[in-house]
Amino acid sequence: MNRPVSILVSLTTLGAVAWLYLQTGGHRDPVAFALPSDHPFFSCAVCHGAHAEGNEALLTPRLAGQRPEYLRLQIDSFQKEWRGADVQDVQGKLMSDAIRSLSPEQLEAALAYVESLPAGPRPALRLEGNLKRGEYLYRRTCAICHGDAGEGAVAEARAPRLNIQHPGYVERQLIHFRSRLRGFHPDDELGNAMSFYAQGLPDDEAIRDIVAWLATQ
Repeated sequence: MNRPVSILVSLTTLGAVAWLYLQTGGHRDPVAFALPSDHPFFSCAVCHGAHAEGNEALLTPRLAGQRPEYLRLQIDSFQKEWRGADVQDVQGKLMSDAIRSLSPEQLEAALAYVESLPAGPRPALRLEGNLKRGEYLYRRTCAICHGDAGEGAVAEARAPRLNIQHPGYVERQLIHFRSRLRGFHPDDELGNAMSFYAQGLPDDEAIRDIVAWLATQ
């Protein structure tokens, strides 16, 4: 890694550490810092965990077990600033800056590491909600792309797996899609589709019901 890029990555990682510190009230999670500094996933692990398990408390997503094609699409979206461009999306902005600080070779190495990991145990946290209504809304609105049980789309793998994801993260992203904080860019075909469907949900309670049902799958 050349020196300017190395400095930028270090600064981005430092920013992530500072954000993590504030979000956790100053309590350092040793698992997030378990990788050596020269590991390809080191700067990512600060928020996503050493095993790419994500962090429900920080609303950072689980990457392990996610479809690699989908992860590449999201990296592309962050690089193009289709995601993380709005200052209100603090986590998205941090992620966009982090991805754009890495070289293509570094990104590929990080992705290769994630692809080597098992999905791991399902998140233990559950959300309160009307499971019957959640299933109905999911099947009416989401299943056509994300599968009957949130397993993600097989064709082209452009729709992510939801049944392995932290409920709080899914809830936050649906809220962002509804408000057009995500899926706002005219060239973001998938984001626009998600925003369209999310805006069709009647209220925030509908989002919670869907996420509560997904957590049972």
